[in-house]
Amino acid sequence: MTIGPGDIYWERFGHNALVIRDEQARTEIAYNWGMFDFNAEGFWPRLARGRMQYYMQGFPASDWLGVYRRANRDVWVQAVSLTPSERLELQVLLTEMDTDANRHYRYDYYRDNCSTRVRDALDRVLGGQIRMVTEGTDTGATYRWHTARLFQPVPLAYAGIQFVVGNRGDETISVWEEMFLPLRLREHLGDVRIVDAEGQPGPLLGEAVQVVEAVGREPIPLAAPDLRLPLLLLGIIVGAFF
Repeated sequence: MTIGPGDIYWERFGHNALVIRDEQARTEIAYNWGMFDFNAEGFWPRLARGRMQYYMQGFPASDWLGVYRRANRDVWVQAVSLTPSERLELQVLLTEMDTDANRHYRYDYYRDNCSTRVRDALDRVLGGQIRMVTEGTDTGATYRWHTARLFQPVPLAYAGIQFVVGNRGDETISVWEEMFLPLRLREHLGDVRIVDAEGQPGPLLGEAVQVVEAVGREPIPLAAPDLRLPLLLLGIIVGAFF
């Protein structure tokens, strides 16, 4: 399940989840790694520094879908082509993660977030096939470029995140790294071909079906604005007070 960007600045990257349908148990659980506690001690300072404590949790998929329908956010679903043993391994893995002992992790905007956790879980049950075919391909994009592109509606938040990005934000990233963005994860996994139990290559993902279409939401920006002048002026203003 892939969710488009929302209105609040921490929703600008979009979101995603892995949905496990158990026909025998008649359950459909959406596991996502985007949970956090506003009331946790030091939450806001850690949020500003990109050092939050996040956790994963499973919810009934229908309830989770309703959350994003009410939030007027785009939602796509598509099947992942796994063998029966891989599906079982993924289900066991997610069930084990969805416990108090294992659910928490230290969030990183780019290298350890809700989307990279989905990527890594799939890559684990596929024996590293995703990483093998994506890590060596350069996208030509950078973390900073993507941040500027997606944070155009909230420029003050973008300016603050620059302190988190640092120098690493200007290095070009691989396809593997670019999957920190849920929509890029969906796009790139759509290009991945894996080897099935019979040794035959085939697409990892099935066709994407849009189950919720946002109404009146601005299109996702395709390019980053040139913010050098605004940031220079902001630096001059801030410097005048210190």
